[in-house]
Amino acid sequence: MVCGETIRSHMDELLEAAEKVDNCVNIMEYWKADIAFHRLFIELCGCKLLINTYAQIMNIGNFYQINSFFMNRDPEKRDNHAALVEYLKTADPDQAEAAIRKHLQSGKNDLSI
Repeated sequence: MVCGETIRSHMDELLEAAEKVDNCVNIMEYWKADIAFHRLFIELCGCKLLINTYAQIMNIGNFYQINSFFMNRDPEKRDNHAALVEYLKTADPDQAEAAIRKHLQSGKNDLSI
């Protein structure tokens, strides 16, 4: 679980990436910013297998399917990435896990529409 001091020591970089995602209106800019934002968290975990797997997943043929989902998504209803970073700076792994689960559920709910 990446939270607490690891997040606090990378707050500037994480918040900058989060704000890019949260403020995008162009779908392609949003897609690129969202991938970069999540890559930052994965890199902070330091697990090479997870880092490599994320890179592979982002490069496979699901781009079209996911992109078509984002094209129909209301920017006002997007989960706030900067708020997620703020929650994750807590040293409490349970609170950090709850914030991550909420963020993932938000995306999952959008995919089921």
